Amino acid sequence: EVKIFGSCATSFRSAKSDLDVTYTGDVENGRVMSTLATVMQSLKDRGYQNVTKVFT
Repeated sequence: EVKIFGSCATSFRSAKSDLDVTYTGDVENGRVMSTLATVMQSLKDRGYQNVTKVFT
C-alpha cells in the first residue's frame, strides 16, 4: 500500500509543496529496488519532477 503524508495529505499544501509517500506492503527479497524504480517512474510519468528516494 502506498500512503501519502505531509502537506499534500493535509490542508497545508500549496502549489510548491512536495509529495511525501511511503510504501507499507511486502516486497519479495531482491525486488525492493525494482519496486521503487516502478513507483518513481510512475510518478515521473504523471508529471512529478525531482523524484527522490529516501531510505529509512
